[in-house]
Amino acid sequence: MNNLVKIGLTGLLLVAACRKSTHDAWPTASAFVGKAWRLEAIRPLAPTDLNGDGQAEANILPLLDACERDDRLTFAANGHFHSDRGAARCSPNEAPEAPGGTYRFLAKTRTILLSDWSAPGTSREWTVIETSGDHLRVRTVFDLPDRSPLTAELIFTTN
Repeated sequence: MNNLVKIGLTGLLLVAACRKSTHDAWPTASAFVGKAWRLEAIRPLAPTDLNGDGQAEANILPLLDACERDDRLTFAANGHFHSDRGAARCSPNEAPEAPGGTYRFLAKTRTILLSDWSAPGTSREWTVIETSGDHLRVRTVFDLPDRSPLTAELIFTTN
């Protein structure tokens, strides 16, 4: 009888482990393609004082220039992305659209691989943590001058 209980519990655990929860469903590219994403926050995973004020930043976005904080990023179905600069311009002659690039979405690893046309030969890797109709959260690593690499989550909304 004891062995039957063990076999039954093992079977129950296997069935439960194999059942996918809707919260952990793998995203598809359609979850973020065709939407204009505005960056809402850049949250370092480890406490980091980037501006030297003695306080670790919970959100790095306010440290960026205002002309960079209102940009919107759009992923097209053809594998290209572009950034529309918002109303604030970093210089009077700045074009309304920044040079874009290409991307690939690898659903199996939840990874977006970005290649920027303005920096040939370089790429960035984003791991999709969460996505919904109007919310996208990715994790990436920033290489900062004179510092250790910084892992952060980028929070985007379509609002």
